[in-house]
Amino acid sequence: MECIHIGNKIITLAIQMHATVIDLDLSPEKNRIFEDVRLFSKVGDFDDAVSSDLVERHILYKVNEMFQRDLTVPTVELINEYVEYSKPKYTNFLRDYGDLNEKRSQNVCRQFGNITFDKSLSAADDDEDSWFFECIMNRLLPRFQGFFVVSIHEKIGENSFTLLYPKKTDKTNLNLLLVDDFQKFANIFGSELPDLRELSNILPSYKEFIDTDKKIENDTTLTKEQKEARLEELKQYFFRLLGGWNLTMKGNKIETIKLSMMIYLIKHIIGETAKINLLDYSCNSVSMFVPKNQLLNKQYMMESDIEQGYPKSWGGKRRSRRRHKKNKKNYKSKKQKKTKKYVRY
Repeated sequence: MECIHIGNKIITLAIQMHATVIDLDLSPEKNRIFEDVRLFSKVGDFDDAVSSDLVERHILYKVNEMFQRDLTVPTVELINEYVEYSKPKYTNFLRDYGDLNEKRSQNVCRQFGNITFDKSLSAADDDEDSWFFECIMNRLLPRFQGFFVVSIHEKIGENSFTLLYPKKTDKTNLNLLLVDDFQKFANIFGSELPDLRELSNILPSYKEFIDTDKKIENDTTLTKEQKEARLEELKQYFFRLLGGWNLTMKGNKIETIKLSMMIYLIKHIIGETAKINLLDYSCNSVSMFVPKNQLLNKQYMMESDIEQGYPKSWGGKRRSRRRHKKNKKNYKSKKQKKTKKYVRY
């Protein structure tokens, strides 16, 4: 990825929704969608998020405070700062909640230079399918959910980034789940929002899966092996349904959407030269419908190296470097030279 040039824009977004990972083997098309997208993950692993509406409101207030100003440093510096700020905060929250373990204490609040998965995001009010998203939420206040625009910056000079959004007249963050807000976001870039109703279809019902699952389990004419085979076929069928689904509208609002589809729509609006910071506070546990042969791909989610910066190739999936083993010494020296080229925005 080329370094950001004068005039390029950097969009920082916050995901505060229910979610579950539904794909760990991204197609080349999805890998391209996730290029130039930097990810901060509160969970930092394939795990559930623990939160409350009060905490979520404070999170958005804090990132607004950090990003909504003119900058004299690249936004990556703010994210590094935010990692250091948020990690002890979330760790203490998990400890108070009684849900802290060694793995979580190590993995939470990390920044990634590659997105190797796709996930389903939901702001559904209907609790019928809530188990599908497996988020743990304390309902202290009315439900607080959204896909929020935190800031839009434009690079105007070396280490000089001017704030384009929000203006002083903007009282609240744009929520891209709301069609009216999504169109306002498009207006900032002189673009049109595609007709989302043409992209909308029904999310496969988790309740329907559970009902069918129970029928199979209670069928006394089937052996244990037959039941296991039927359930596996049912999971595969549900996974294929998810593959053909992109988003679901409810009135004038996006109720559920794939992360890849949301980023695709945003890039359609902002253009190819803009860069995205994605602050993700949602669950990142892997859905039971993801095929077992995809689970090994969890290893490709790699934390960014803050000291070395962000290599030109970051974004999308990375694979192993086994083909370089024969000439390990020479390869190491070449790699050291390559890491000097990195993105700062």
